[in-house]
Amino acid sequence: MTDGTPITGTASTVDGAVTVEVGIGGGLRNVRLTRAALHLGGPRLAATILEVAARATALANQRAGIALRRTLGASDELLAGLGLSVPDDLVPVDEDFGERGVMRR
Repeated sequence: MTDGTPITGTASTVDGAVTVEVGIGGGLRNVRLTRAALHLGGPRLAATILEVAARATALANQRAGIALRRTLGASDELLAGLGLSVPDDLVPVDEDFGERGVMRR
């Protein structure tokens, strides 16, 4: 993360029909849809994109938190104040799997 590469998070539906890449805080960088996704219908597709984007955001925020802890010694309180907390239903794995971060559902 110190090489200047943007910190991002990417998540997909189980079938890969919807894939979303976001930056820290959830700014959309890329949304990829397959033909199958287009057959979901508008409301269901929108809900799916939002769900996948939320998981991608949690991962990006976790990765940013890892980087800030390693470089600045940032506390959980500081990270929460910066909006980099991770929702309870997307719990960060306790083990250190490197700076890319790992999420479990």
